[in-house]
Amino acid sequence: MKIDFHIHTEKSDDSNAKVEDIIRKAEEVGLDGIVILDHNTMQWDACSSLKETKLKVYRAGEYSTEDGHIIVIGATTPLENICTFKSGRFETTCILSNAKAQDAFIIMAHPYRWIHKPPSDALLSQVDAIEIYNSRNCLLRNNFDANTKAQDAAKRLNLPMLSGSDAHFVSEIGNSYVLFDTMGEPFDLKAIKRYTATIYGQPNHPIGEFKSQWIKASRYRTHTRKLKLIAKLFFELFVFVWRNNKIQKGIITTYKGAV
Repeated sequence: MKIDFHIHTEKSDDSNAKVEDIIRKAEEVGLDGIVILDHNTMQWDACSSLKETKLKVYRAGEYSTEDGHIIVIGATTPLENICTFKSGRFETTCILSNAKAQDAFIIMAHPYRWIHKPPSDALLSQVDAIEIYNSRNCLLRNNFDANTKAQDAAKRLNLPMLSGSDAHFVSEIGNSYVLFDTMGEPFDLKAIKRYTATIYGQPNHPIGEFKSQWIKASRYRTHTRKLKLIAKLFFELFVFVWRNNKIQKGIITTYKGAV
């Protein structure tokens, strides 16, 4: 079972990917399952392709909290309809408690990006898994060692490790994924500790990050930000090429259930 755990749609303010195109691309690159999510909402638009595809498609939300981004898969009631969004984030306790009450699956997404304060072990112990490889973490602004720190945390806390492309564009889908050996059993997300899992990853190109920020700037009409983005792009491209041979890629790790 080959799953990319982190794909955005046009419902996110920095993506233009349509659900039908996401499904088509996921099938093309040989994925068996995908987690479709958006920033602070799990209410992305369904389409006829969902009924026709053989892919396992999980509906999720990526919620900005005071302690970082938390992915919630399979909540029956969208958490944005329960928790209060204030000053650009939700309360961590509200997201976690309501996700658990609905028996949802909880992932700590890219926990060591520079935009987040490092999560405590007490917080990480409350989630079901940690995203230990995120294809956007390889960019300069997200810290080159963010993925490595997440791997170390998962090992330290004996938590399952997952990965995702963090795709905001169709071309990025499948850049990171987890291959589960289910030993012939039907795949059960809540039972991943039973499986052997192999994490694959490769970095997204900096152009994708630039396009995301450009879309966001265009939607909010912040033209000054566009000029800064152009300068930043050239710097990111230079550093990306310079450090490319030092970035983790390919098979990242293999483990059985919890580490």
